[in-house]
Amino acid sequence: MADAIKLVFKPETLSWRATGEQGFEFELPEEFRSETEAVQYFKNNRKKLLEIENSIVEGLGKKGYSETNNTVFIENTKERFVGR
Repeated sequence: MADAIKLVFKPETLSWRATGEQGFEFELPEEFRSETEAVQYFKNNRKKLLEIENSIVEGLGKKGYSETNNTVFIENTKERFVGR
């Protein structure tokens, strides 16, 4: 898909972003036609994204993160959602 939008996780800010930029270490394999479509996917799949986020952060050495974190944040709309 040309100019595909992807959802990427940014561990330095503990947030997600829908972007057409490439080169992120943590990005979902799904591709979207627009930022709006990606954000809607984010909202509809926040439990899955929370599990992915917690796994990434714990894998980077922050043990116990998943025990205290229950929200996901998307930069595009500046919204935070409970993932559980």
